[in-house]
Amino acid sequence: MAAAVAASAPPDFDALIQIPPFDARLALAKACLELNQNEVAAGLLERLLAEDESAMEVWYLAGEAYYYAGDAESAADRLRTADDMLTAAIDRVAAIAHRTARARRGVRTVTDTAAYEADGLMRFSLPELKSQRAMMRKLLAVVTGDAPPLVAAAAAAGGGSGSGGGGGVVPADRGAGASS
Repeated sequence: MAAAVAASAPPDFDALIQIPPFDARLALAKACLELNQNEVAAGLLERLLAEDESAMEVWYLAGEAYYYAGDAESAADRLRTADDMLTAAIDRVAAIAHRTARARRGVRTVTDTAAYEADGLMRFSLPELKSQRAMMRKLLAVVTGDAPPLVAAAAAAGGGSGSGGGGGVVPADRGAGASS
Protein backbone atom coordinates (compact mmCIF):
# COMPACT_ATOMS: atom_id res chain seq x y z
CA MET A 1 0.00 0.00 0.00
CA ALA A 2 2.74 2.47 0.98
CA ALA A 3 4.62 1.65 -2.22
CA ALA A 4 1.49 2.40 -4.27
CA VAL A 5 1.06 5.77 -2.54
CA ALA A 6 4.73 6.64 -3.07
CA ALA A 7 4.51 5.61 -6.72
CA SER A 8 1.45 7.78 -7.27
CA ALA A 9 3.03 10.83 -5.60
CA PRO A 10 4.21 13.54 -7.97
CA PRO A 11 7.99 13.66 -8.54
CA ASP A 12 8.25 16.98 -6.70
CA PHE A 13 6.36 15.66 -3.65
CA ASP A 14 9.15 16.80 -1.28
CA ALA A 15 8.76 20.34 -2.60
CA LEU A 16 5.06 20.26 -1.69
CA ILE A 17 5.75 19.47 1.96
CA GLN A 18 5.95 22.68 3.93
CA ILE A 19 8.21 23.01 6.94
CA PRO A 20 6.39 24.57 9.91
CA PRO A 21 7.37 28.14 10.77
CA PHE A 22 10.42 28.76 12.98
CA ASP A 23 8.25 29.80 15.96
CA ALA A 24 6.16 26.63 15.74
CA ARG A 25 9.27 24.45 15.75
CA LEU A 26 10.65 26.45 18.69
CA ALA A 27 7.40 25.85 20.58
CA LEU A 28 7.72 22.13 19.83
CA ALA A 29 11.28 22.11 21.20
CA LYS A 30 10.06 23.87 24.37
CA ALA A 31 7.31 21.28 24.74
CA CYS A 32 9.88 18.51 24.38
CA LEU A 33 11.95 20.11 27.16
CA GLU A 34 8.88 20.29 29.40
CA LEU A 35 8.24 16.59 28.75
CA ASN A 36 11.89 15.68 29.50
CA GLN A 37 12.44 14.68 25.87
CA ASN A 38 15.82 16.37 26.09
CA GLU A 39 17.62 14.65 23.21
CA VAL A 40 14.69 15.36 20.88
CA ALA A 41 14.63 18.99 22.03
CA ALA A 42 18.39 19.32 21.50
CA GLY A 43 18.06 17.97 17.95
CA LEU A 44 15.22 20.34 17.11
CA LEU A 45 17.10 23.29 18.59
CA GLU A 46 20.28 22.43 16.67
CA ARG A 47 18.28 22.47 13.43
CA LEU A 48 16.87 25.87 14.40
CA LEU A 49 20.39 27.16 15.11
CA ALA A 50 21.52 25.94 11.69
CA GLU A 51 18.71 28.06 10.28
CA ASP A 52 19.24 31.17 12.45
CA GLU A 53 22.42 31.49 14.51
CA SER A 54 21.29 34.87 15.89
CA ALA A 55 18.39 33.42 17.92
CA MET A 56 19.62 33.99 21.47
CA GLU A 57 16.73 32.11 23.09
CA VAL A 58 17.48 29.04 20.96
CA TRP A 59 21.11 29.02 22.12
CA TYR A 60 19.94 29.17 25.75
CA LEU A 61 17.34 26.43 25.31
CA ALA A 62 19.86 24.22 23.49
CA GLY A 63 22.20 24.62 26.47
CA GLU A 64 19.38 23.68 28.81
CA ALA A 65 18.45 20.65 26.67
CA TYR A 66 22.03 19.39 26.55
CA TYR A 67 22.41 19.94 30.29
CA TYR A 68 19.36 17.82 31.08
CA ALA A 69 20.48 15.22 28.52
CA GLY A 70 23.76 14.89 30.44
CA ASP A 71 26.07 16.55 27.89
CA ALA A 72 27.72 19.25 30.03
CA GLU A 73 30.30 20.22 27.41
CA SER A 74 27.72 20.95 24.70
CA ALA A 75 25.51 22.67 27.29
CA ALA A 76 28.35 24.95 28.38
CA ASP A 77 29.20 25.85 24.77
CA ARG A 78 25.58 26.81 23.98
CA LEU A 79 25.11 28.69 27.27
CA ARG A 80 28.34 30.67 26.77
CA THR A 81 27.17 31.71 23.30
CA ALA A 82 23.77 32.74 24.71
CA ASP A 83 25.51 34.66 27.51
CA ASP A 84 27.72 36.51 25.01
CA MET A 85 24.68 37.41 22.92
CA LEU A 86 22.68 38.55 25.96
CA THR A 87 25.59 40.65 27.24
CA ALA A 88 25.82 42.33 23.83
CA ALA A 89 22.06 42.96 23.90
CA ILE A 90 22.32 44.49 27.38
CA ASP A 91 25.12 46.73 26.18
CA ARG A 92 23.01 47.84 23.18
CA VAL A 93 19.96 48.54 25.36
CA ALA A 94 22.07 50.46 27.89
CA ALA A 95 23.67 52.53 25.14
CA ILE A 96 20.29 53.26 23.56
CA ALA A 97 18.82 54.16 26.96
CA HIS A 98 21.72 56.55 27.54
CA ARG A 99 21.30 58.15 24.10
CA THR A 100 17.54 58.35 24.59
CA ALA A 101 17.98 60.14 27.91
CA ARG A 102 20.45 62.49 26.24
CA ALA A 103 18.08 62.94 23.31
CA ARG A 104 15.29 64.02 25.64
CA ARG A 105 17.45 66.97 26.54
CA GLY A 106 18.17 67.72 22.91
CA VAL A 107 17.37 66.29 19.49
CA ARG A 108 15.61 62.94 19.39
CA THR A 109 17.69 60.24 17.68
CA VAL A 110 15.35 58.28 15.43
CA THR A 111 18.10 55.86 14.33
CA ASP A 112 18.66 54.69 17.93
CA THR A 113 14.98 53.93 18.41
CA ALA A 114 14.85 52.14 15.05
CA ALA A 115 17.90 50.03 15.99
CA TYR A 116 16.31 49.17 19.33
CA GLU A 117 13.09 48.08 17.66
CA ALA A 118 14.97 46.17 14.94
CA ASP A 119 16.83 44.18 17.58
CA GLY A 120 13.51 43.01 19.00
CA LEU A 121 14.60 44.27 22.40
CA MET A 122 11.83 46.86 22.73
CA ARG A 123 9.77 44.50 24.87
CA PHE A 124 12.52 44.09 27.50
CA SER A 125 13.73 46.54 30.11
CA LEU A 126 17.37 46.68 31.09
CA PRO A 127 16.68 45.15 34.54
CA GLU A 128 14.77 42.28 32.91
CA LEU A 129 17.67 41.54 30.57
CA LYS A 130 20.16 41.66 33.44
CA SER A 131 17.95 39.32 35.49
CA GLN A 132 17.83 36.84 32.59
CA ARG A 133 21.61 37.02 32.24
CA ALA A 134 22.05 36.34 35.98
CA MET A 135 19.78 33.29 35.74
CA MET A 136 21.65 32.04 32.66
CA ARG A 137 24.99 32.49 34.39
CA LYS A 138 23.77 30.47 37.39
CA LEU A 139 22.90 27.56 35.08
CA LEU A 140 26.24 27.94 33.27
CA ALA A 141 28.06 27.83 36.62
CA VAL A 142 26.24 24.63 37.55
CA VAL A 143 27.00 23.08 34.15
CA THR A 144 30.71 23.95 34.31
CA GLY A 145 31.07 23.04 37.99
CA ASP A 146 31.83 26.62 39.03
CA ALA A 147 28.65 27.06 41.09
CA PRO A 148 28.82 27.83 44.80
CA PRO A 149 28.13 24.70 46.88
CA LEU A 150 24.55 25.68 47.82
CA VAL A 151 23.54 26.35 44.21
CA ALA A 152 25.18 23.14 43.00
CA ALA A 153 23.50 21.16 45.80
CA ALA A 154 20.10 22.61 44.88
CA ALA A 155 20.69 21.67 41.25
CA ALA A 156 21.76 18.14 42.18
CA ALA A 157 18.65 17.78 44.35
CA GLY A 158 16.45 19.06 41.52
CA GLY A 159 15.42 22.21 43.41
CA GLY A 160 14.71 25.63 41.96
CA SER A 161 12.03 27.00 39.74
CA GLY A 162 13.61 26.63 36.30
CA SER A 163 13.42 28.93 33.34
CA GLY A 164 10.02 30.23 34.34
CA GLY A 165 11.66 32.87 36.52
CA GLY A 166 12.14 33.22 40.23
CA GLY A 167 15.91 32.83 40.10
CA GLY A 168 15.97 29.02 40.31
CA VAL A 169 18.51 27.00 38.43
CA VAL A 170 16.90 23.62 37.85
CA PRO A 171 13.18 22.87 37.65
CA ALA A 172 11.89 20.81 40.58
CA ASP A 173 11.03 17.80 38.42
CA ARG A 174 14.42 17.61 36.74
CA GLY A 175 18.00 17.11 37.69
CA ALA A 176 21.26 17.10 35.78
CA GLY A 177 21.23 14.27 33.32
CA ALA A 178 17.49 13.63 33.56
CA SER A 179 16.13 12.30 30.33
CA SER A 180 13.52 9.98 28.93
